[in-house]
Amino acid sequence: MATIDPPPQRDIFDWIWKKWLNNVYEFTKNWRKRDVIACGTATTLTKEQTGSLILLDTADGSTVTLPTPEQGLRFSFAVSVSVTSNSHIIKGAAGEFLAGGLQQMIDTTAVSEGQFLNGTTHLTLTHNGTTTGGLIGTWYEFVGISSTVWMVTGLCASSGTLATPATI
Repeated sequence: MATIDPPPQRDIFDWIWKKWLNNVYEFTKNWRKRDVIACGTATTLTKEQTGSLILLDTADGSTVTLPTPEQGLRFSFAVSVSVTSNSHIIKGAAGEFLAGGLQQMIDTTAVSEGQFLNGTTHLTLTHNGTTTGGLIGTWYEFVGISSTVWMVTGLCASSGTLATPATI
């Protein structure tokens, strides 16, 4: 009767190493730099774009429509061009609300105030380029916490006498 010799130890270690590397690759292959979306004058986001950075990038104003919120959906916004006419607007559909808080600051002084979004009446963030913000340096993070509410945090760069960017 013939005996079968086991493979040399080195072959087993190579096989284990290759399996481990393949598992690491499979686990990390979706790690990547986040998508960046230049909004232009108007953009409607989809839930498949979650994790993206949206640039409000036109001096004439940008309008972004959010998808229906779902727990865990996340979008970041940054003003890359200060609005000088019209407004930068971030909005959901009727019945989808904004909750959380943001810090609003004046660009030339140390004046700031917090803005509270109550999650039951605030529907939109509107930036006019002065008192309600929309200057370079404005940024927000939107996270879906239910099927009707986006949690919002961020910094709103403004000028003049501060007024809330949150509208009903």
